[in-house]
Amino acid sequence: MLKKVAKYLRATKDWGIIYRRSRPDTSLPPSNFIRSTTDAELPEFPNIDTQEPVVFLDAAHANDLRNRQSTTGYAFLLCGGAISYRCKTQSITATSSTEAEFLAAVATAKHARYMRTIMTDLGFPPKGPTVMYCDNQFAINMINARVPTERSRHIDIQHFAIQDWKESGTIVMEFISGVINPSGDQPNPLDGCCTTDMPAALWGITNLCLFCSCLLC
Repeated sequence: MLKKVAKYLRATKDWGIIYRRSRPDTSLPPSNFIRSTTDAELPEFPNIDTQEPVVFLDAAHANDLRNRQSTTGYAFLLCGGAISYRCKTQSITATSSTEAEFLAAVATAKHARYMRTIMTDLGFPPKGPTVMYCDNQFAINMINARVPTERSRHIDIQHFAIQDWKESGTIVMEFISGVINPSGDQPNPLDGCCTTDMPAALWGITNLCLFCSCLLC
């Protein structure tokens, strides 16, 4: 394990997260940073406001082979880079992928409310609801439109508070294709082999040697 950690640290010693301003600062020297591009054959990535917090979430259904529990993964982005992320096994055994995604959305929404409070206390209140991108349309409909399904009958009632948070304008769910979901590599580390480099780029992670070689190399 220690060898793997050391290998990872050596391979990523020049990596960093780039955060972008809403407009260029002419008082700063120009940079040679090149924005990353995505595969043209993949679905178009949603046009997001980088100056507002945005969340990507995903869930891996029953991927724990010991007790068949699912895994939640989410990442909060602001100014083009990740500011908070988490990957955790769900405490409840989900009986369907929709339930797993729904529970992941609830956990993510709880953290979104906390992040909104922190930003407000710092003097940067969000201008609108925090957009949460998910790749399960059934889970999105259950939250945004309060559409009940057979998959929701056995979900504990306490988790449906997320519907009230949507109605109050705290969060809103949006769809994103699973192949371009940046949070997909958290609960599914072995999936998405064709998009290995894309999630890191969308999180704002880049090789800083390419960004500012005069300072780091």
